[in-house]
Amino acid sequence: MNGNSEQGSTPQTDDFPNDFSRTSPACLEDVLLEAFPDIPAVHRDEVGDFVDRCVRYIGELPDHTGP
Repeated sequence: MNGNSEQGSTPQTDDFPNDFSRTSPACLEDVLLEAFPDIPAVHRDEVGDFVDRCVRYIGELPDHTGP
């Protein structure tokens, strides 16, 4: 990853394999922890769309990965 939180930029959803595989949540976790090391980082104005897309992706995982 490229230190997005220090540069004030938001990671892209293509920074993790958003293919609904069973390993994608762990990859997404790594991206999120690096980009948002603390609560104030999550509240930056420019991250809203990225966080929204990640939450939607996580919400759809059970539908795509099965029981």
